[in-house]
Amino acid sequence: MKNLIIITLDTFRKDRLTRQITPNLWAFSKACDNFPNVFTTCPITLPAHVSLFAGYYPNRTGVHKNGCHFYDGRYPTLAEVLQDKNYYTHAIISSIVLEKQFGLDRGFTIYDDDFGGKKRGKKWFGKRFWTRRAKETTNLALEAMKKHKKGSFFYWIHYFDCHSPYHKNNYNRECKYMDLHIGNLLSAIDLKNTIVIIVADHGEGLGEHGEIHHGTKLYNTTTRIPLLIYPKINVNESLNYSIIDILPTIFDLLELKQRCPLCDGVSLLSKYGRSCDRHLFMETLREDHLYACIFVDTKYVSDGKIYLLKDDILAVSGLDYKYVVSERQGQIDEYIEDSCPDSNVGDIEPEVKEQLKHLGYM
Repeated sequence: MKNLIIITLDTFRKDRLTRQITPNLWAFSKACDNFPNVFTTCPITLPAHVSLFAGYYPNRTGVHKNGCHFYDGRYPTLAEVLQDKNYYTHAIISSIVLEKQFGLDRGFTIYDDDFGGKKRGKKWFGKRFWTRRAKETTNLALEAMKKHKKGSFFYWIHYFDCHSPYHKNNYNRECKYMDLHIGNLLSAIDLKNTIVIIVADHGEGLGEHGEIHHGTKLYNTTTRIPLLIYPKINVNESLNYSIIDILPTIFDLLELKQRCPLCDGVSLLSKYGRSCDRHLFMETLREDHLYACIFVDTKYVSDGKIYLLKDDILAVSGLDYKYVVSERQGQIDEYIEDSCPDSNVGDIEPEVKEQLKHLGYM
């Protein structure tokens, strides 16, 4: 059985995957499928990661926000499936947002969210954040992989450096720092029998469209995400894909008999995934509730606006505007009506609440 490593880049913008800013990721991307049109389901860490590992939109997982919801296991996660297939499963988490209490530890033999025993990260701007920096995350991953002697493995390695607050108030500097240590990780991976998937959960607003940080709007700056798959599978990179498509694609790549016939995602190796543009959905319920429906080259947002998907310019010609608004809003209404009950978190430690507030949540 092939090994699997998934690296998630929290809050990493696709347009920062460049030779100048992230040279290690850029060099690695040349050996990968590098998809230009991949979108998250929600520009918020926990719901996006749940969609990644369960293959469903947030309306089905019941997870829409950080700190308010947890994943209750209503659908099997990737780690659970692989553990049942005798994979060794190991997660290295770099932020409080993905702590065990929020449900993604299911199926992992080791879910390392200890943050140094006392759950205290480094002090930034006078406040302590429960996080790991990329150097520590990489060293933990290298140490774990070095100890692994036999059997197939699945490692999930989560980097959080690009999330605010930025070191020296510089987002690009954080991207470069993370890239340096990811380069050390990639150089140590035996690629002969390992599938490597690198994906962001969402991007970051740096003032464009009046959005600072993420989670309040559905522009490409926070919803379009990088996706690298090694080795190349040579699919149609021009189509639109979603983070929910990664799970069924992995099942095909690992040649597992188990499939996700009922999940929302589509395997990129399937005939349908290789040839069909379909409607994709996104949401953010952090402040004003917004939903978006992507189809071919346009994006409709539930505030009644239609954008050209390529560059988020308002569409003003070439469309039957009333028809598109009516059709897309109808699809969003169906998405909302198809929602399952939310899985609300119970009591959270006061310190955890304070941390989430410092990070801009709750």
